[in-house]
Amino acid sequence: MSKPLLCLLTLATFASAASATRAQDAASAAVPPTQERVSLTVTTDAVRRESVAAKVSGTGLVEAWQEVAVGAPTGGLALVEILAEEGDRVEAGAVVARLDASLIEAELAQSQAQQRSAEASFSAAVSANERGQRLGKSGSLAAETIEERQTAVETTRAAVEQAKAAVRTLEVQLDRTVIRAPFAGRVSSKPATLGTIVQAGAEILRLQREGRLEAAIRLPEQYLAHIAVGDAADVTGPDGAVLQARIASIAETVDSASHLGTVRIGLPGDTKLKAGMFVRAGVSAGGEQTMTVASGALTFREGRPAVFVVGANNQVFLKPVEVGTRGGDRVAVSGALSEGERVVTSGAGFLNDGAVVRVVSQAAETGAPVEIVR
Repeated sequence: MSKPLLCLLTLATFASAASATRAQDAASAAVPPTQERVSLTVTTDAVRRESVAAKVSGTGLVEAWQEVAVGAPTGGLALVEILAEEGDRVEAGAVVARLDASLIEAELAQSQAQQRSAEASFSAAVSANERGQRLGKSGSLAAETIEERQTAVETTRAAVEQAKAAVRTLEVQLDRTVIRAPFAGRVSSKPATLGTIVQAGAEILRLQREGRLEAAIRLPEQYLAHIAVGDAADVTGPDGAVLQARIASIAETVDSASHLGTVRIGLPGDTKLKAGMFVRAGVSAGGEQTMTVASGALTFREGRPAVFVVGANNQVFLKPVEVGTRGGDRVAVSGALSEGERVVTSGAGFLNDGAVVRVVSQAAETGAPVEIVR
């Protein structure tokens, strides 16, 4: 190849390369620079001063609201009949058991016969005395005889009263062989055995008043001042079933050793729980006034809780806090926070301390969405 031709080819190559470079530069100039502003919409909520209810739990046993031992009112007699079984519901005054009354019935029959005999003697004495009075007026009967007849009236009258008293005593004894329920309720146990000779006061069965049960729960003393009769509670039984109930009473004293107080929770009438079962219960105990933030406002930096506060010039600042009691969607915090300050409740994980934000729209209660500019 000749030198002139080679030179022409070289110049053409350089010209083509220069043209391609200028075209590439022009295309690059036409592409807009990378967007440096990245927006992130988050929400905020106000710091509030309020009381946060703490969920306090304790354990205890199911007990009868009121339970009595129904015993034998008289002793030395055999138990011949029990008319109620465990779990039965009985009405006030219902017969639940009987003692052997055969001997008392025989004695009563004898006393009733003696009463009738005494009444007959008294009637005869009264008639004789009336005749004597008439004869005495005519002088046909001696005064001494008239006096004897009057004495006979008084004697037989006393015999009648004595016989009546004996009958009443045996009627009471007979009535006491019939054991009745002192109030309406449910039979919780039946320790007596048929045929045994019972002593006065011996337990025949136990009766729960109206069948009502309570959960006796022991709670720490610092929470007792923050709960009240009628407050809601939940009771968890051995099978894991949860019952909704309410506090029925709060003990007036606290155990000085354990510093626990007993709270009684009334259980619904249709509960399957039984007296003596172990249960766990939770109640809401209101606390003192404190600063609270929405639960979503908490973030963790280097393992410690903190919140982002939206400050002046739309700038967010990271403030460490100490977390306290949780209640619902609020959590008590302590730290350099003031009531009314707004804290970021969503998107805090993407923020940095000192980042500039811009409020997009103002929300009445739930906070204001903001746009972060990086």
